[in-house]
Amino acid sequence: MVVADTVDAAVVAWAEAADRGLGTILQELIPDSTERIHSLFTYIGRSGRPLADVVGRKVRQGPLGFGTAAVFEVQFDERVRDTGHRLLASTGYRGFAQVEFAYDRRDDAYKLLEVNTRMPQWAGLAMTRDFDIARIAHNDLSGLPEPPCRTLTADARWIFMAKDVWVSMQMARRGELGPSAFLAPYLRRPRVRAVFAVDDPLPAAASISYLRSRVA
Repeated sequence: MVVADTVDAAVVAWAEAADRGLGTILQELIPDSTERIHSLFTYIGRSGRPLADVVGRKVRQGPLGFGTAAVFEVQFDERVRDTGHRLLASTGYRGFAQVEFAYDRRDDAYKLLEVNTRMPQWAGLAMTRDFDIARIAHNDLSGLPEPPCRTLTADARWIFMAKDVWVSMQMARRGELGPSAFLAPYLRRPRVRAVFAVDDPLPAAASISYLRSRVA
């Protein structure tokens, strides 16, 4: 991924990619959208009706500005939900989907980034005792009667701590993040840990090597 500030820089990047046998997709970089990347995660049943929705945004991500989530929080936005569903309905989509948008302050609109036809990495937010999108999908695929659509509105967040430490260190060096802002997601409940589990600590221990490889 290359950020090009001029047409000439874009041509140079395109030529280098072509020399390496890679195709290039040109996409506008929406100004000041780093902290306004929003997603709809949904399950659309066999009938074509949404049965479960989660709307939220990336709090921190890595690589900075363009990567996958290190911290993601539930933050309901009706426009994100409705825009995502209009897109999916126009294709007759069924199953799990994540529709991701960047908010554009220039015209107060959400611009489409991508559609993932799978669960997002932070799907654990939607698989808890109180809201279980996996169970909803299982019941639907088992032929059980459709329930009313459920929307997750709890004040919850998902944290991949090893990645977040790496990302936060970079942001701190750039003067973009202080101690209180770093700690805020960790002090609020409920929260879903990406890796750590008391009854199975080895994956969390292995994630330390991930952090070490980034910091080195």
